[in-house]
Amino acid sequence: PISADMAFGDANAPPPAKPPVKQPPRRVWLVANVDLQPTSVQADEARGVIAGKLALRVGYTSMGLSGTISALRGDAELFGRSYQLDHAAVVFDGTFDPRLDVRLIHDFDDLELVADVGGRSSDPQLGLSSTPSSYTQGQLLSFLLGADPGGDPSTAGKDAAAGVGAAALSTEVGKVVGKILPVKLDVLSYQTATAS
Repeated sequence: PISADMAFGDANAPPPAKPPVKQPPRRVWLVANVDLQPTSVQADEARGVIAGKLALRVGYTSMGLSGTISALRGDAELFGRSYQLDHAAVVFDGTFDPRLDVRLIHDFDDLELVADVGGRSSDPQLGLSSTPSSYTQGQLLSFLLGADPGGDPSTAGKDAAAGVGAAALSTEVGKVVGKILPVKLDVLSYQTATAS
């Protein structure tokens, strides 16, 4: 059930149209092969080591990529929680819209939450599972968004929404404060005490 203070848009609205996948280039006249040796990458929310092989193909009217970039190891920070990267691959099949194959895992005290991301980068698909598997998809999504599995199920949605809102607010406040202060802040975060 959805609480009265949450709204998710028009339930009768048609699903958004998926963007068309561009076709690989035809009549290729240039191929550039790239061999990416194991390379450390670090962003605000993720860090790890990636490697792969790509081929850039240039045709008379378009360009495209073929090959795979894989994460050899890594972790990510999502909604205030650390997730271990089980595996991650970005597979280019002739276009610049790759297929995704990513699995992130977070271990709670009595629950292992698994988030799988598949589909194309233009239309990613999220799949959630857990061990033990006695939770609904809604509960698993609330855990991904910041709710606590041991918390009150009736407030899990509110807690998750508050966590997402706090993360967005922290990012925006961090941008403003970063412009004002003469020193650089690496991390600025706000954590809610309760959903209210």
